[in-house]
Amino acid sequence: MFKRIASFILILIACSTIGTFTGRFIQTLIPEGSPFFRLFGVEETLGVAPATIDLIIFEFTIGFFFKLTLVSVLFIIAGAYIFKPAVFKKQAETARKQEDIPQPEFAVKAAESEGNNGTVDNKSL
Repeated sequence: MFKRIASFILILIACSTIGTFTGRFIQTLIPEGSPFFRLFGVEETLGVAPATIDLIIFEFTIGFFFKLTLVSVLFIIAGAYIFKPAVFKKQAETARKQEDIPQPEFAVKAAESEGNNGTVDNKSL
């Protein structure tokens, strides 16, 4: 599960990077006074300012920024739409297979005695 989520996040970061490069390339092709030049040149910066923590023995700095452009956001949306089924497909298949697993006879009898109409919760096994 963790590998799938991490790979999905890496795909989105890669899409954002490709989108930023594409947007800057498109911006070089458009004349400078054009309204499209400004549209592709808009860049929003989101993040946390760097903070330095000094623990006498060692010192480290934490902080990050995202620089998003219109084209990078479009690439992120497209990447999420395209790659989400591929990344999370196994999870859905695994859940479906677990529902089809035949339950051992002793578990069904125990569920009937508890008043669950013979249904067994996989988590209780």
